[in-house]
This record gives sequence, structure tokens and C-alpha cells, in this order.
Amino acid sequence: MAVNIVPNFPIFNPMPQQPPTSFPCLPPNSFPGLPPLPVDRARRQFGDQLPEVPNQPPAGSLVIVDSFQDSIQADHGNVAAYAAKEHGFRGRIFAEKLGPDEGGNRRALGAFDQLNSGPLDAAKTRQQVQDVARFQAADLLNDVSGDLNKLRQRGLHDSAVNVSYGTTPVGVADMLVDKVRSGTNPYSNDHQLSQNILKAYNIDADKLGNPDPKIHGPERRRLHQSMLEAARAGFETPEVQQAKQNYDRAVHDLQSNHNSVVVSAGNQQLIKSGWAKEAEGLQVTSKPGDTYNVLANSEVTTVGATRWHKGPNGLRESVAGYSNVNPTVDVFASGSVATGQDQNVKTILGTSFSAPRVAGALATLHGNHPGASASQMRNLMNNRLTHELPGAGAPVLDLQAAEEYMRKGTF
Repeated sequence: MAVNIVPNFPIFNPMPQQPPTSFPCLPPNSFPGLPPLPVDRARRQFGDQLPEVPNQPPAGSLVIVDSFQDSIQADHGNVAAYAAKEHGFRGRIFAEKLGPDEGGNRRALGAFDQLNSGPLDAAKTRQQVQDVARFQAADLLNDVSGDLNKLRQRGLHDSAVNVSYGTTPVGVADMLVDKVRSGTNPYSNDHQLSQNILKAYNIDADKLGNPDPKIHGPERRRLHQSMLEAARAGFETPEVQQAKQNYDRAVHDLQSNHNSVVVSAGNQQLIKSGWAKEAEGLQVTSKPGDTYNVLANSEVTTVGATRWHKGPNGLRESVAGYSNVNPTVDVFASGSVATGQDQNVKTILGTSFSAPRVAGALATLHGNHPGASASQMRNLMNNRLTHELPGAGAPVLDLQAAEEYMRKGTF
């Protein structure tokens, strides 16, 4: 991750490398980072363009709810589909565009525009900062609820749906912190936003950039804490809670037709430790839910990511440092994908790509066991297609066992 130097904030984001937490080509409510590298055309097993979901899709289908452009760019949704194929999924894959068919300006972007529109009083600034989180959480919940209801209306059954998106309080807070950092540069597009936030939360820009760690450390922690508390407050608003209830109902209704809904856990695990490093070891006071994907609930299957490392005794699998690890995670899977010609070179990673691997396994299980519930298929997957990994806290999809099952159709 590049280190940018700005006049009033000389130490910028000394965090370990990890997948970024926002996607610049989409509304900033998603886990993906920079657009994925194109998948080599000769290696695209899923065709040049994923078809839309038809009425009455066949059992065993995998629906990717995501962003899609075209197969040349192989953007987020295409790579999610490829991740499922890369390790053996052989069923039908369909694309469902995330959100309404006629997209409009996102409300969170409007809140950012307000923060950059000119000097604001403290109360207005605080409301807009909280609204950034409120709008991101509520809009994403409503978007996915609409997609799930549409799939139910089209008769999706005995299949799996993958949603590699999400938002968390700590992720929104980090995005706000990043804008404040970059906005301390008077030539930045976020300069007015930065000035408004610093003033509203009584944060001293000179202290942020002071070379003395005893001065800049506490002030940076105050910035981190202020943005985290503001983001958390946005997630706790009645609008978000109502959207969450609607989403929970949409999940339940779709899964009652013998489907599984799979979501990614998110890539924000390193944010708080990165903040602490930036603040000279001073840590924010956080709550467990700060890293919970707003789309995670007791019925969906939430997926974290693992990585493979070369060691003296060969390859070793471990939980990926970037992957959120919390009680909402039901299973882990490899989040590394080779999008070039060399399958041994993993060019992109994230829980966005571990989730569709699990969704592919569950789709196959549903297709082979029509009428089974989501919980039954998850239990069967855990019993037959996963292995234990010390310290993970949840089973890990065994890619070899899953590939063999999806190839043979039997255990």
C-alpha cells in the first residue's frame, strides 16, 4: 500500500498491506478493493458473459449478486464467479446486479458532497458524518433485500446465492479517517471535508502532524475514536434497524425455498491495529459488532478467508490476516485467486472470493439433495467437505475434497 505524504499529516497510514475496504467504481459500501486484474480470456470457464437469472432456474444453480461490467474487464462479479469455478463448481452460474435495476446517486455520496460543499457548523457536520454510515448500511440492506426478493419471485430453489459485499462500522470509520488524512493537504478534493470534521470533533490538525509521538499519538487516536463512534451511531439508527429486519425477512423467505444465502465476512481485521500503529500504540475502545458485516445474521453462511504460505515443510494454510474474525463467521475458505495465466500466482485476494467458493459447494449440495434446508446443507458441508485449522474458530472448506465432490457428485 503506497504511503502518501501530506504537509500537515506526515505519517500516513502505516498499515500492513491488506485488501482496501472500498471500491472506487461503486458506491462505497462494499468490501472489494481496486478493480481485479482481468481474467485471461483463455481461462474463463464461465463464458464471456454471465446470463441473468431466468424464471425457475435449475436446482443446483449459483447466483452471484454483484457488480458486473463486461467480460473484458472481469470486474468483481466476474472474478467471484471465476473463484467458484476455479475449484470445481460445475453448475449453472447466473448474474444478479446488486441493487435496483435503475441505479441512482447513492445517499452516502450525497453526504460526502455536503461535507465538501463549504464550511459547516459542528452539528451539521456531525449529522453528515453519521449519515455516511447510516446511508451505507441502510441502502446496502435494502438493495440486497430487493435482490433476494426478486430471486424468490423468479422461483429460485435448491440453489445458493453469493453476496460478496458488506459494510462495517470500522470500515466506514477507516474510510472517513482516510479522507481526513488526505484532506489535510489543501490541494486535496477532500480538504473542506477534512476541515469540517476536524473542527466539529475538536481535533487539532497541527497536533496530528506534530513530529513528537507524545503529541500526535493521542490526537490521532481521538480522530480514530471519533470516527468509529460516529459510524457505530449511524449503524444503530432506527432506519438501519428497520432495513435489517426487512433483510432478515428476505433471507428467511428465500432460504425457506431450500436455498442458501452466503455472504463475505469482510477485510477489515487489520484496521484497528493499523490505527494503533499510527497513534503510537494507543488503541481505540471498540465493541464486538464493529467488525460485523451488516449482512451477517444467524441464517446466512458468513465466510472468512484463509491464505497459503510457503514454509520449510511445504505449503501451510492459515487464516488471512486481513479477514474479519468474529462470532458471525461460520466457515473459512481460501480468498486468493489467480486471475492470470499462471495458476500458481495469486493476483487478488479477499473474503469476496472465499465466499463464492463456499457458495459453489453449497449450491452443488442443494442440487444433489432437493428439499433440504440451508442449515442441513451447511451441516453436511461442514461434516464432509471441511477440515479443522488451529486457531480459526470455524471449519475451513477443504478445496480438494470440495473439488472432488463437485466433480463426482458423490462423497
